[in-house]
Parts: sequence; structure tokens; C-alpha cells
Amino acid sequence: MTLTERPYAHLGEQIDHLMHALALAKGWRMKRATQEVFDRAGYDGSTIYRWRQGRLRPPDETLEVLARLGNEHAGLDRFWGTNLLKAARYPDIEHLLDEIWGAKEIRSILNNLPALERTVFVGRQRELARLLELLSPDHAAHLISVDGIGGVGKTTLVLEAAFNFMDEAITEYRRLGAYGHY
Repeated sequence: MTLTERPYAHLGEQIDHLMHALALAKGWRMKRATQEVFDRAGYDGSTIYRWRQGRLRPPDETLEVLARLGNEHAGLDRFWGTNLLKAARYPDIEHLLDEIWGAKEIRSILNNLPALERTVFVGRQRELARLLELLSPDHAAHLISVDGIGGVGKTTLVLEAAFNFMDEAITEYRRLGAYGHY
């Protein structure tokens, strides 16, 4: 069988995976799993066979049914759902994935910084700007010393710089789409 005879080969693999996962999760034989898909999707066994072979693409409504079946009854994860829908060139993948598996969780960047005791940093903007400049990739400072007598705000200044960098990192993290369950 050539590629032109199996234009949806990867989709067929995902549907076949669904069938096997469904049979395994329910303790069924493949014939019973096929019957379950037939009942839920409303197609006969020969059509489902062509889907599994990668020769035919289910309609969008049926893909939604298959994705829900994979999640709710076969215990398949969001990664499988993504592969299924991408292979089928489903038009709104993220929306359907969020609807079925829930919204992606944005991972927080772990840190051990103490909680801030204030809401606004006041009075040391020039020193903060200089510290951020020294910490930037444009400078090769391996060690930066912040000194002064007790109580002038050395710790507050350094914490402000740390939170500033963390906020920038989170913004970049979200911009790049580096979030979710993987």
C-alpha cells in the first residue's frame, strides 16, 4: 500500500491506539471495542477499519467523539489527543483539547525567594537600574557586591531585582508557549 492509498496513516495509528487502549481499559476483545466505537460514532465496522488503515478521515464531529472516548473511557492523555487531532488536521485543536482534558496548567517557575512585604518599590530606582544592568547578559560580572550600613535596604534592592528577573522569565516562558503537561 502506498502513501497515496494511506493519506491519513498517522491518524490511523492514533485511532488504532484508541481501539487497543479501549479494549485494554475495559477488558474487552477488539471486536467489542470496535462495536463501542461503532455505537458512539455511528459508523459501520468497514468504515472504522478504513480509519484505522489511514485511508479515510472521520468528520470533525466524529473526531470529537473519538477524542472524548479516548479520554473518558480509554484513559488516554492529552498528548494522544493532540496527536489524533493534528494528524486529522482538525481546525481548532487547542479549544477541543481544553474542553475535553481541561485547560493547560501553566507551570510556575520554582524559586525560594521570600514573599514580598510591600507592593511598590520606592526610592532606589537608580540603584535598581544599575543592578539590573550589571546582571544583564551584556555584562560579564561574576560577582556583584551590594554594601551599605544596616537598614538602608540592601536586601530589598536585591529581592526587587530577583523578582524583576522572575517576572521577565515568566513573561518569556508564556510567550514561547513553554507550558502544559508533558
